[in-house]
Amino acid sequence: QLSPVTALTVATRSTTSDTNGRPPALTAVVVNIDGQDIPVREFNIFLARERANTFAHYQQQLAVDGGTQFWTTPHDGETPQDYIKQLALADATRTVVQQQLAHRYGVLADPGYAAFVQAWIEENARRQKAFADHDVIYGPVQYTESNYFTYLFDQMVSNLKQTLDAQHVINTSDSLLYQFYLMHQAEFRQDVAGTDGMVAQSQEPISMATPAFAQIRAAVERAYIDDWYDTDVDKLVASAKVDIVRSVYDSIALS
Repeated sequence: QLSPVTALTVATRSTTSDTNGRPPALTAVVVNIDGQDIPVREFNIFLARERANTFAHYQQQLAVDGGTQFWTTPHDGETPQDYIKQLALADATRTVVQQQLAHRYGVLADPGYAAFVQAWIEENARRQKAFADHDVIYGPVQYTESNYFTYLFDQMVSNLKQTLDAQHVINTSDSLLYQFYLMHQAEFRQDVAGTDGMVAQSQEPISMATPAFAQIRAAVERAYIDDWYDTDVDKLVASAKVDIVRSVYDSIALS
């Protein structure tokens, strides 16, 4: 069975850390990715994200239902616990290479998890005070650690793309965008009936066409930047140096 992290673990080296059979401390390092430590506390966020995907994989592919022994029962030589850790490791690697890219271009001051936790605590304290003072608060009164991590990461990626474009790291000349437009015309097809959905409601065929490049240049540019960014991140992931602290990694148990 192909591992979800086959592409990124080619250069993986394992180191050791004694946990004496106990659950690892939240501060214990699970893996170092391109020089950046990932503690158990952070790795747990990636594990939580993949729980639903893991259940779906085993239910759909192998007709395995959840149960008390779900995580530790092997199927084709691999347990769901092994599988979800590999997914989390792939997620962590993709996250770290983007954080380090953002750090390189001045979008993220400190890519480490300790800096994130401090920012999360301060933001929740600010929101709690604003709530107590009856000030306007946009979003939740308190963020969970996982939700704030996702919020900041999404914001970082958006700012990073804008920075790469503004600094001309991404070439968005008209000639390149037009070539991209020609290669992806089907993706830009639109309803040209101009009826705001009324045609679909009347069950008549919807007339679809691709607008001229000049009409949708902004949309083409956004799509091109997204495509360029994803391709670049894929390359960074493939070349990432991933050093697993094997004893800590192995001691993480799902329940």
